[in-house]
Amino acid sequence: MSLRILKISVHWTPAEAHAVLECLDQLRDCVWERFGDAIIESMREGVGLPGGDDSLQMPLPLGMQEEQSPF
Repeated sequence: MSLRILKISVHWTPAEAHAVLECLDQLRDCVWERFGDAIIESMREGVGLPGGDDSLQMPLPLGMQEEQSPF
C-alpha cells in the first residue's frame, strides 16, 4: 500500500460542506455495516488500538481511596 496525499479545499459554500458531510455519513455507514463486528471485537481485544493494554494504566491522584469512590 502506498501513501497518497489528498488535498482538499477548505473554502466551501454551505451547500458544498453539507454534501461532504452527507458523503462522509454514507461512507461511515458502509464501513460500519461491513466491518462493525470486527471493529467491536478488535476493540474488546485491544488489537491495534492505542491504550489497549490495561497494564499500562496509571492511577489518577484524585485524593480519595478506591473504597471511597462514589461509583
